Amino acid sequence: MSNPIALVTGATGAIGPVLVSHLIDHGYTVRTLSRNPPLQGRLDPNAIHFSGSINDASVLDLALDSVNVIFHLAALLHIENPSLDLEPQYKDINVKGAMQVAERAANAGVSRIVYFSTVKVYGVQQRIPVTETHLTVPKTLYARTKLEGEQAVRTITGIDNTILRLSPVYGSYLKGSWERLVRSVVNGRFIPIGNLQNFHSLTHVDDVARAALLAATHKDAAGKTFNLVGHESPTMLDILNAIYKATGKVLPKMRIPSPLALLGVYSLEKSLQLLGKRSPLPVESLRQLIEDETYSGAMLRELGFAPQVPLDEGWPVRDTVA
Repeated sequence: MSNPIALVTGATGAIGPVLVSHLIDHGYTVRTLSRNPPLQGRLDPNAIHFSGSINDASVLDLALDSVNVIFHLAALLHIENPSLDLEPQYKDINVKGAMQVAERAANAGVSRIVYFSTVKVYGVQQRIPVTETHLTVPKTLYARTKLEGEQAVRTITGIDNTILRLSPVYGSYLKGSWERLVRSVVNGRFIPIGNLQNFHSLTHVDDVARAALLAATHKDAAGKTFNLVGHESPTMLDILNAIYKATGKVLPKMRIPSPLALLGVYSLEKSLQLLGKRSPLPVESLRQLIEDETYSGAMLRELGFAPQVPLDEGWPVRDTVA
């Protein structure tokens, strides 16, 4: 019996390389599709790579030939305060692209698509973990188009779909706010803000790969939406202790009061906007450090998902250097 064939779109990002290796380790023949060729050494050499856009039907059909399951990671990712002229690009990739992938996959006889979404579709940050039954009121362009992408995938018949709404992901090839945090710790520029008792859900990228394979193979995952959460309610102090321990640094005892930090960051952001520049620390990024943001992963755990990477073993991060 031949190995099952998986296609991973957007495989050159933060999650793709880990997912590709995980699938290969579990007996899959893996193909990848992304706009740019993978960097040397970034992807498992056993993967078969296709270069092209997810909106290019000819390339997509070639990559989908004989595929059993598709993992759809390709997306235009979150940008703080994006300009309005980016909206067509977000729609083209995150909505039109998702529909095209699901539709062509169904035509090719693919059995299931695992669509990677985000917990940001809920549009709330709170101390009580947000469940899948919560209303979706996305506040950012990225979150809105990811939710529309979910809805587009669900409209395609002839293929099972499973939606994974990812909590913030950390680990290899970290990006975004968490990358900036780790870099500032490594460089000795980080000063803790607030009392560090706010809760923040996180998932290690290795556990994302485990959950994705479960979502692709479990019969009860078909047609369902799951929050993907590894660590549901660690405090910011827990997270910082883990980062500092892994990087060999000492957590400063000094604390900046949250209101003072918010005022300073807000003033800097507005001043730079007047000059046509972006702030190196947007207010949104600061709020992620000082506010509660928790999500419930109970539904996926009921399916059998069990995170395996302890919080204090998920750091440091490759490629996060001074």
